[in-house]
Amino acid sequence: MRPNRHIIIGTAGHVDHGKTELVKALTGVNTDRLKEEQERGISIELGFAELLLPGGDRVGLVDVPGHEKFVKAMVAGAAGMDLGLLIVAADESVMPQTREHLDILQLLELKGGVVVLTKADLVDDEMLELVEAEVEDLVRGTFLEKAPRVCVSAKTGRGIEDLKRALEQVTAKLPARPSDVYFRLPVDRAFSLPGVGLLVTGTAWSGKVHEGDAVELQPSGHPARVRGIQVHGEKRSVAYAGERVALNLHGLKNDEVERGMLVATQGMMHASYMLDVTVRVLPAWGRALANRTRVRVHHGASELMGRVVLLDRDELKPGEAAAAQLRLESPLAADRGDRIVLRQYSPMRTLGGAVVLDANPQKHKRFRDDVLQAIAIRETGGAEDQVQEAVRRAGLAGLTPTEMRTARLVPDAELDAALAALVAGGKVVQYGEAVYDALRVADAAREVQRLAAEYQKANPLAWGIGRAELQERLGHKGAKARFAELLDGITRLTQDAADAADRAVYLRPDAVRVGTPDRQLSAADQALLEQFEKLLHDGGPAPPTPSELQNQLGAGARFPAFVGLLEERGALVKVNDALFYHPTALADIESKLRSYFAAHDLLSMSDFKDLTSLSRKFAVPLLEWFDRRGFTQRLGDNRRAGSQLRG
Repeated sequence: MRPNRHIIIGTAGHVDHGKTELVKALTGVNTDRLKEEQERGISIELGFAELLLPGGDRVGLVDVPGHEKFVKAMVAGAAGMDLGLLIVAADESVMPQTREHLDILQLLELKGGVVVLTKADLVDDEMLELVEAEVEDLVRGTFLEKAPRVCVSAKTGRGIEDLKRALEQVTAKLPARPSDVYFRLPVDRAFSLPGVGLLVTGTAWSGKVHEGDAVELQPSGHPARVRGIQVHGEKRSVAYAGERVALNLHGLKNDEVERGMLVATQGMMHASYMLDVTVRVLPAWGRALANRTRVRVHHGASELMGRVVLLDRDELKPGEAAAAQLRLESPLAADRGDRIVLRQYSPMRTLGGAVVLDANPQKHKRFRDDVLQAIAIRETGGAEDQVQEAVRRAGLAGLTPTEMRTARLVPDAELDAALAALVAGGKVVQYGEAVYDALRVADAAREVQRLAAEYQKANPLAWGIGRAELQERLGHKGAKARFAELLDGITRLTQDAADAADRAVYLRPDAVRVGTPDRQLSAADQALLEQFEKLLHDGGPAPPTPSELQNQLGAGARFPAFVGLLEERGALVKVNDALFYHPTALADIESKLRSYFAAHDLLSMSDFKDLTSLSRKFAVPLLEWFDRRGFTQRLGDNRRAGSQLRG
């Protein structure tokens, strides 16, 4: 076997058709480990063994229960299989669970396998030929249509070596699972051992995991660290996709882990209550699947309830496939491309399956062309189409390349080239870290121009619309830093445009303006502003109160705007909401304080009133203002020179 090439082969078939006996004949391991299984003679839980092939390669064997009551366990085992062993007893031929198990393997899109006729010692050649013909009909049109077929007897040993050679033949055709992606392991068993701690087992779906790696449990999101690793009972420092793995996890409590959960590389999975999928109804289901049908959703080792929301029709006929959204009753951490088995709520029968197209979608309305187009692109589009559609759906929030990799839109190896092509073609733009749809940014630029112009017309004394207000009115729900990068891009876009003379956007840390980099005040407003500043200046250390200023100016409701404009130009300082100063008056008082503290250590309120000839009405708020600015420092009822004056 090539390095890091690991394969899981699983059994499938009706109860009592000899799956467990066959695994024992192949490996020498009885996978029925539970006392109840041994007493009843049927498998209840998944069983595992390692098989040595004639050429020296080792593969993992998963033995699944065959009884209809334990299909949930069967799906859990099948979800991690590379190849299937469809087992049919020669003395009973094709039975209900034979068909359902084959349907499940089909829905999970296994790549190959072997058809095995067991208990060949119990029938004559004529019966064997009849069963072979029935099996031929069963697998026609499936992934096993051209698979090797072997007749065996676990009791006599007939065909066992032939089966091993057939398995070697089909495993040789399988490509290696990639190990350069994130690690995923669906938990099919969790337990604790004294002196060891928490152990979880499962078939690794993707990537690799090292001893000491940080992982997390999904859908809870609880972090953990890998304390130890075993593969088929052998201690390892690393485990790969396609291996049966036991992980000793540190940082989790026993009651936090249960079957059906997922162990994954930290930060790579995000659970959701919705999945965009292509859903397919089995041809043999026999009736149409109605919109919003409640179903059992099997993903990996998990089973949860949900409803199938058909997005382009009211029912799905047997054998048909369509775009749908699975709306789940509990969260699920899935990935694009994952296969899901759907079973009827009651009675529990497999009705179809689904392929995940988007594991964290928004809730969709039905019969929407844009939704259907996006799902079609997710299903069949190339790398550029996939990235462009994801960026378009992100809207003004944008998507960073890191977010695209986390969402696994396309294989990492294809992402950079796709992004470069889209940028070069003018279909997307990148501002800061985030990538945006070019048409959406152009629309946003026009909306920024409109909103800023309307605001400036209604508020001529304001420099521009506040950034926070603009972000809210644009519907941008992302971080302020991301919005700032987008505004920077829009500013460059508008200033480079042909009509930049009157439509260019300008930025300040707190506001956004369009048209000119500064206000264009009317003659009347300019005169009023100059009068306001003169009144403050002439008031010196005892200026008029804000209400007195408002009455003298006659500015009415626009008075706060004039205050803001003077403050912005550095011609007004708010000591508090009831006391405004011209900066020259404050500079004069500061100079007196410097001179005073050059000769004195402490300043009392009485000293300050004498120094400035001010009443307590002005002296108290002024000293508090100087305290806040670090010019003075309060010590009981006195002040000393603050850090600004001492400096």
